[in-house]
Amino acid sequence: HREASCVCGYCSEDYEDHADYNGDGYCDTCSYLMTFFSVTVPANMSLAVANDGYVYSATNAAVVNNSSHAVEITSVMITAGNGWTIVPYDYNMADEKVDSKLIGFYLNGAETTQTGTNETLALPDNWTIDRDDSFDLDYDAVISATSETIQNEQVLTLVFVINWAPR
Repeated sequence: HREASCVCGYCSEDYEDHADYNGDGYCDTCSYLMTFFSVTVPANMSLAVANDGYVYSATNAAVVNNSSHAVEITSVMITAGNGWTIVPYDYNMADEKVDSKLIGFYLNGAETTQTGTNETLALPDNWTIDRDDSFDLDYDAVISATSETIQNEQVLTLVFVINWAPR
């Protein structure tokens, strides 16, 4: 809240809320910065593999910016779980043994390029999300064959690092 006052310097006991009707992030009356950071990332990015090996991913995954200003995804870190190993996305799985638990991952032009249990993706360009906008996540994977159906297993954990976009 801010205290209302007259141009003569007399302050009343009236209080009024900061208001930003023009949407620039500042109080229209006193220019108080009304900044808030609120970004939603998907809690789950599912993958399904058909019998022929084709990988299906969700088509509605997105990062949503509800902040007062633009934000940007500055990095994405991937960690393999449950005995899986990250491999380059262009890895040829044809020569791998069944149940070798290998996965390569692709996300909006960034892809895994190393072998191991974790990797930070090299983002191909600026992933800025304007205020009240969203950033669709186009993702895919290459996965080694399994002898049994795997359901509800967490294979990868993704951590999105999001900061204010430069102004």
